[in-house]
Amino acid sequence: DFLNEDGLLEAIQHIEKVPKNMAPILLDWPKNHRDEYDFDEFGHKGICTSVNMFFYGFLKTLAKLYRIVEDDEQAQEMEAIYTKLGQSLIEQTYDYDRGLFKDTPVSNHCSLHANTLQLCFELLPPKGYEPLINFIKEKRFSCSLGFGYYD
Repeated sequence: DFLNEDGLLEAIQHIEKVPKNMAPILLDWPKNHRDEYDFDEFGHKGICTSVNMFFYGFLKTLAKLYRIVEDDEQAQEMEAIYTKLGQSLIEQTYDYDRGLFKDTPVSNHCSLHANTLQLCFELLPPKGYEPLINFIKEKRFSCSLGFGYYD
């Protein structure tokens, strides 16, 4: 229900759309760890790069599991979905000038969160991983412990 026509998760933080038996998405951005991310303006609406990257990683892992159990049809379906998702993320959230991912398509802020998961889940950006790695080195641990696992 939350996939848009580009294959991206959208508006999942809108409580009115979340079924009562499903918790809303929780990101590791308490106010004192937001790194100037304009969360109140853009973070709870529309497309979130980090949430979509977690979904990308989930689908990619699911495809690998389907390959292990030799269910090629399901694996191909998951691969098609995560490939489209990755392409859409690059098209809508990648800042070619900086070589980084913005937190949302409408924000200019680039957080540690939005630029770490590509390495974890192997989504290759157009300018490669070097800008992401340099950014991560510069930002250091600008997150709370919940996201520190990925840093």
